[in-house]
Amino acid sequence: MNEKNVFAFSIIREVVISGVYLLIPLLLFERNIPLGTIATILSALPFVFFIFRTLFGFLSDKIGYYKFFIASSTFTVASMIFYFLANNPMMFAIGRVLEGLGNSSYWAVNRLAIKSGSWAKKSQILRAVIALTGGLTLLGIGVFIEVFDFENTLMLLLFASALMFIPAIKITEKVEKKDVKIPIKLTRNSYLLGLGSMANDMILIFALPIYLRQLNYSFFEIGVILALSYIITGAVAYYLSKKSHSTVIAVMLVEAPALILLQVESVFIPAIILWSISYGGFVSIVERIIIKESKGSETPSSMIALTALPGNIGSFIGVFAAGFVAEEFGLVNVFLFACIIFLVFGVTLERDKKHFH
Repeated sequence: MNEKNVFAFSIIREVVISGVYLLIPLLLFERNIPLGTIATILSALPFVFFIFRTLFGFLSDKIGYYKFFIASSTFTVASMIFYFLANNPMMFAIGRVLEGLGNSSYWAVNRLAIKSGSWAKKSQILRAVIALTGGLTLLGIGVFIEVFDFENTLMLLLFASALMFIPAIKITEKVEKKDVKIPIKLTRNSYLLGLGSMANDMILIFALPIYLRQLNYSFFEIGVILALSYIITGAVAYYLSKKSHSTVIAVMLVEAPALILLQVESVFIPAIILWSISYGGFVSIVERIIIKESKGSETPSSMIALTALPGNIGSFIGVFAAGFVAEEFGLVNVFLFACIIFLVFGVTLERDKKHFH
């Protein structure tokens, strides 16, 4: 019963989060906010996330996880209110901070809440469900923005966010309270995730939606393209969950040429399909590393938080730096910047496979 509520909560939450993922950068771009400012606003979420995701992970091992679903609902609704009322960059930034707190609350405990039976399999299934939900949401949001406008679509997402409380209040189980000894040693795998997240998130969070708009795609077309990307990523991540580490790494390494091809407008659609497939490999690697590092831990949520910490820091640095690159050298060069960082990550991971197993 608890797992069903966690999955229901995750689906509703993903509708909201995927909606604002597409809507907020496009809205800021349409209001002629400079690219550097847009990146700074968007980077507020990963900045908050890397601090509070870790803190909430430690706390959940001590006080139980069920309260964090209520907290996630509260922060997410508050963020949607700020987005709806925002008329300047600062209000958008506050909304982004609140969204980051909501995300931190959710990701600190979502895996822990389904930790029974085949945990690894359920975690992979949950990620696949999230990706599928995100893809379908992007398709719908693109239609709503095109037919109605940004404000009415935000109002719809605000109402949807309030629905998160329904399954949240039904998640009443909690882990046994315990004294938490915070692990202080980060593994090599964790540091590698920092580089991978830096490269991918500057594309996913910042560059991709705005770049599509610069290429004169309609809001509906952007929704379709990103929906296809999400669904492909989720399907590939689920498929690779049953494959060997070598196969996963091989699929992921396709991302380097994909990032180069994304800069060529004439092959953009095939390139984004290729990038989505390779990103599915990266998602699969993230899940494997997190499960490996936290397996058998007496404080699994704390260990998951610590393992994910370099990746969260990398995400913030990547998005923030991408704004500078876009301002100084043009948005298209963000893809080249990401490719260079990803090559360092991919080559290191391939060379040091023994640290991954």
